[in-house]
Amino acid sequence: MAGLSQGNPQRAMTFVSANKTAVSVPPAAGQGRLMRVAREHGVGPVRQYAQMLALRVRGTGIDTGEYYDFGLYDNAHTGRGRARFLGEQASRELNLSLSPDGVWHHDAIVSDKVALVQYLAERGMPTAETQATVGKSHAFGGIPRLRNTGQLLGFLSAGARYPLLAKPTFGRLSTGAARIDRIDDEGRFLRFANGRCADLASFAEEVMRDHGRTGLVFQSALRQHGALTALTGPALVTLRLVTLAEAPQAPAVLYALACLPDAGAGMLCPVDLSDGTLGEIRRGSGPDTEWRSSHPVTGRRLTGQELPDWRAACELASAAHALLPECGIMGWDIGLTVDGPALVSGTGTPRHALYQLAHCEGVMNPRFAPRFRAVAARQAQAVQVALGRGAAPGTRR
Repeated sequence: MAGLSQGNPQRAMTFVSANKTAVSVPPAAGQGRLMRVAREHGVGPVRQYAQMLALRVRGTGIDTGEYYDFGLYDNAHTGRGRARFLGEQASRELNLSLSPDGVWHHDAIVSDKVALVQYLAERGMPTAETQATVGKSHAFGGIPRLRNTGQLLGFLSAGARYPLLAKPTFGRLSTGAARIDRIDDEGRFLRFANGRCADLASFAEEVMRDHGRTGLVFQSALRQHGALTALTGPALVTLRLVTLAEAPQAPAVLYALACLPDAGAGMLCPVDLSDGTLGEIRRGSGPDTEWRSSHPVTGRRLTGQELPDWRAACELASAAHALLPECGIMGWDIGLTVDGPALVSGTGTPRHALYQLAHCEGVMNPRFAPRFRAVAARQAQAVQVALGRGAAPGTRR
């Protein structure tokens, strides 16, 4: 399926500074960014390397690619402001401190998106319906598990209720997802929301080849709220709401952003927690970033618009997190539908890079960092209590 396959990133070389700290040097593609930043932003190569080194020394975990993706070369960032950004590894370590293994009792559920959605649905949470899964492992109650091409063909030909959303089990924010609107009358071709069509047999073979081991999920496509469709078109906009359990029984939304479907570079939009107002749209990253206030397809202005059912979406995220009280942090993808907000997926290890891209500030800012520290301290104490009782720590997958 077009858009489901992922390429391998180029490796970066490294150099060692005088104090023996390794700093990544961009590969060929990155060298182009280095020179482009020097030309367009007036930040020379030596200064860029110095900024990368400073970030490494401060333990942010920012690698060369992330330095450019976040635009940390921009003079709008101070040294202190840059140090508030976290790289992918440091982000994972932060999440682990907030939901440490010693108090992690729902690992099998939270680490599996399909299982998590089913767990929440069984407890009355509005969720996207999972019609079937592709893969050779894991069973999810009564959800059909398609293990070979024949079973997949049978499902798509006779068992599926269209429209469908097909997405990789371990994808992020619908990356690599495709909406299938229908199968043609002769049962030979699938019609996609983007206007393309695919031969049914070829599609099934490609899915099993590319996702037979890692997994693919077929969900019923949610019908988006009319007010949002008027602004962005029918493709589902997902809200990423990250909740923090400062009080274990009363998690609250820490930050929010909107992920807008786009066939190109992807679009993110910050959301104001106070009223659900959309900020400026970010399309792409690094030197290729494009900022705009209107949707590129509909032409409608998004910046300044208030999302429908905003309060209900926040309440849904908090209520879902409350069902997993030992988790210090959770990330939720929520669709705003004609029937109200619905959970599309959730994760115990949210990517804070998305916040940093959409909001143009580091996640370890003065508003968030003290709250992270408080939750981490409480969780560390809970781990010690559990170990004192002889409880075996959980194992994060």
